Amino acid sequence: MISESARATTAAESAFRVRAPNAAPRATLVVALDQASLDVVEALSARSWNGAVFFAPSFFESEARIAAGDVQRWFRDVVGRAQGFVQEVEASNQAVMIATSGQDAQLASVVGDACRSTGTKTCGLILHDAAARSPEAVSTTLGQLRPYVSMLSVVSDEGYVEAMLEALRA
Repeated sequence: MISESARATTAAESAFRVRAPNAAPRATLVVALDQASLDVVEALSARSWNGAVFFAPSFFESEARIAAGDVQRWFRDVVGRAQGFVQEVEASNQAVMIATSGQDAQLASVVGDACRSTGTKTCGLILHDAAARSPEAVSTTLGQLRPYVSMLSVVSDEGYVEAMLEALRA
């Protein structure tokens, strides 16, 4: 009797194999939510990715822009291209928000609401240095991100952010 493995490699069985890649490429939006996470996002944006787009808020004029409802101009593409944030959310399959514990991550509400309106999946990563920041700092940041992401991780190593983006096929 022939084993299942041997039978699966026969010419007759190979006619039933799927000849396409196992998944369509993903369009990933990566957003820095604070100044400290911006350094990590800028460093990651220098790498070659499969379709990731990196955004960060324009910190110097954020208050006036939010008050005016001008979310489009409030974000900038980390690599300097002029792109509209809302259009990027609409074109994305997934969004990864990166924050630093103890920093203001209220921007997650803007990103999260945009993603919710388009059905874009969301993930949050909080960079936490346990030696430098208190548990209360991470708790505050968790509270700001949790309502807007479907998956949330607290990480102590910036290398984990890169590994997560690779796992998500960004």
